Amino acid sequence: MYSTELSTPPPLKIGSSGFDVRRVQGWLNLHGFGVSVDGDFGPATNAALGQFFHGYSGAVDAKVWGALVQPLADATHYELNDAEFHDRVRFT
Repeated sequence: MYSTELSTPPPLKIGSSGFDVRRVQGWLNLHGFGVSVDGDFGPATNAALGQFFHGYSGAVDAKVWGALVQPLADATHYELNDAEFHDRVRFT
C-alpha cells in the first residue's frame, strides 16, 4: 500500500527538480525542517538535508531516503486495534 512512497527515487542533488524533489521536501517538513515544497533542489533543501542526515554527501541516495521515510516504514509494521491506534496517534 505504501510501497510507492517508500521506494527510493533516483539520486537527487542540487539542480534536480520535479516530483521526487517535492517528495524529499515534504518529508523534510514532516521532520521539522521548514523548506519550501517547490520541486527545486536548491541551497535550502541541501542545507536541511545536511542538518537532517549525519554524513550527508550532497545527494539523496537510498540511505538518506530510508532515513526520511523511516516513520512510514515503521508504521507499516504495526498492527494496532482501534484503542491502540488512538493511543499512538495524536489528533489535532
